[in-house]
Amino acid sequence: MRPTVKKPKRLCSAVRSHHFLYQLPEELQRRLIATKSTTYTSAYLDQVNKTSLTLDSDAKRKKQLLILDLNGTLLSRTNRRGGMYVRPHLDSFLDYIFTHFRVMVWSSAQKTSVKHMMKFFTAQQISQMVLTWDRSNFGLSKKDFNNKAATIKDLNKVWQKKGLHYFDASNTVILDDSPSKCVLQPFNSIHLPTFDHRDPQFLQHGDQALLSVMEYLERIERQTNIPNFVRKVPFSWTIPLKSNSVDRMSRYYSFKGVDEPLECDFAVPQPTSRI
Repeated sequence: MRPTVKKPKRLCSAVRSHHFLYQLPEELQRRLIATKSTTYTSAYLDQVNKTSLTLDSDAKRKKQLLILDLNGTLLSRTNRRGGMYVRPHLDSFLDYIFTHFRVMVWSSAQKTSVKHMMKFFTAQQISQMVLTWDRSNFGLSKKDFNNKAATIKDLNKVWQKKGLHYFDASNTVILDDSPSKCVLQPFNSIHLPTFDHRDPQFLQHGDQALLSVMEYLERIERQTNIPNFVRKVPFSWTIPLKSNSVDRMSRYYSFKGVDEPLECDFAVPQPTSRI
């Protein structure tokens, strides 16, 4: 069963003229226009239109850059923000991406929250991170920073970072559950369903989204131009008709103290204190 995706109803002309795929909140539309963030989009679309070649599986190639979102993508925070549950199959996913990609984190949360949410990474994985960015890396005004204003992840900020000049639109992909955050480079993004440990669909069917993402990334890592491939072969996923017990397995991490994570089987109700 494929989940329902709402189609965009109306876009402002500035956004519509640049072929963005998703309807944006009005706040983001205003920000795009006010900052003239769409002025380079024609150059981006030129890159999108360059045919991507599929390399042989044994061909030598430099690792591409994979940018990870956190909350809603790899984890789900509890109502009281006192802890989090990680998405099923996270360990297999992390083992795969740190072997085949350069990895960075970019979250719209504040620095302290990002530090808490990164508890599931091993020390070795953190040492391999290219960058770890938080809300301070969006160029927000003090008012927008503190008011939790919506954000846009402009990948040009990453590509212009000293030491990362090798990466560009051809070899960068971002994994995020929020399409509206990736509107400036829509074909460099993979959008998976938001993970919420309270969602009845998850409780009933489990979650295999990261397994689907791994299969898709195995194809992406052989491409010479990621946005061209993503435009032609968009990522897709379905709610599993049949799930295994591991599809409901998670770990709970407390943000308070240094308690060891707790293995959790969502086939059985979880303590209300952690919901």
